[in-house]
Amino acid sequence: MKPIPCPKCDKDNDCDAEFCDACGSPLRDAKCASCGTTNKPDSSFCKKCGSKLESAGSAGSP
Repeated sequence: MKPIPCPKCDKDNDCDAEFCDACGSPLRDAKCASCGTTNKPDSSFCKKCGSKLESAGSAGSP
């Protein structure tokens, strides 16, 4: 499979990576749980409804 380039530092990452190996930036779009809108990977809030987006790294954290 094709590597995923980091949108921040341009390093190629494994196709199943969620975060960049080099800089830690999210590699995948963030989908809003409230309205389903797709947002940029580094967004904190939904561009459509304003809901706080849960980052992939915080899912399941205590």
